[in-house]
Amino acid sequence: MHRKNGHKYGGAVRRGKAAMLRAWMSKILDVLDMAAPSLLLRLFYVSAASGPLRERFIDYGSREAAPAPKAENGYEAQRKRIGGTAGALLDSVAAVRVPHAWFNHFYVLSLLVSCFWASQILSDGSFFEWLATREVVARSASMSLDQAMLAWAMMTFQAGRRLYECLDNHKPSASKMWVGHWAAGLAFYAAMGVAVWIEASLRSLHIDPPSLRTFVGLPIFVLASGIQHDVHDHLASMKKYSLPKHPMFATCICPHYLAECFIYLSLAIVAAPQGHILNWTIVSGLMFVGINLGVTAKGTRLWYARKFNDERIMLKACMIPGIF
Repeated sequence: MHRKNGHKYGGAVRRGKAAMLRAWMSKILDVLDMAAPSLLLRLFYVSAASGPLRERFIDYGSREAAPAPKAENGYEAQRKRIGGTAGALLDSVAAVRVPHAWFNHFYVLSLLVSCFWASQILSDGSFFEWLATREVVARSASMSLDQAMLAWAMMTFQAGRRLYECLDNHKPSASKMWVGHWAAGLAFYAAMGVAVWIEASLRSLHIDPPSLRTFVGLPIFVLASGIQHDVHDHLASMKKYSLPKHPMFATCICPHYLAECFIYLSLAIVAAPQGHILNWTIVSGLMFVGINLGVTAKGTRLWYARKFNDERIMLKACMIPGIF
């Protein structure tokens, strides 16, 4: 009798938990259905940037050749926090690598996405219609058409320049990166192709004269792009596994990463909706870029210090002089 009652009680508990889970899932889906696309983009970037397993997977190429001691990189401590079995599983996943040359795919995809959305906007295509309708209903502030066009052009130029640099500076290499890093990069560029225009007033198209944000953001973009291009050319001209001599490396290990962050900051300034200093959808993408590049820059500094046995390297900033 007691056993039967126990089974009934246990079954009721399980059914109650299942009903609660279904109710929560229904609420989440309702919220997502009502959310603006820009909000969903922000959630994607922030959640991707805050992933706790980033340091396990982010290193690639030469930095893998000289792994840090366990006591220095915290790898074993992280493994213990996750758990032995789970840690071993994650190690297996982290072992899946793709050629580092697949970085080209990021910029090819970004250009294709830019062209696709340009054609959708110009032809009032069904995908554009669906996204624009959801966004307009869900928000109040917006950017003007000229802002959206400029932000789109800047993002397209950035992708085109980086693809040109990758092809022009290509050297045969056996370096690899984690397949998840590659997939995350593709997702980032696909989402950024939408983020640069989604907050525009595409339902009431109007063109405003250039604003202060344009005169601030565009020069930052041009300067950061020029610096990054110059640094990439210098790195491509170096003898393999040697120390950079470019002046931008005097106080910073990865100035090209800092330039990348300024490029997305300039986009956030140019595409800021009315009444806002920054476009927070693009800022959330900047968080993704900054955090992931910061982890890579930290690993690069450690690799340089060990490779060249020079403690002075550790006195330089990883990415942001005087800060990090």
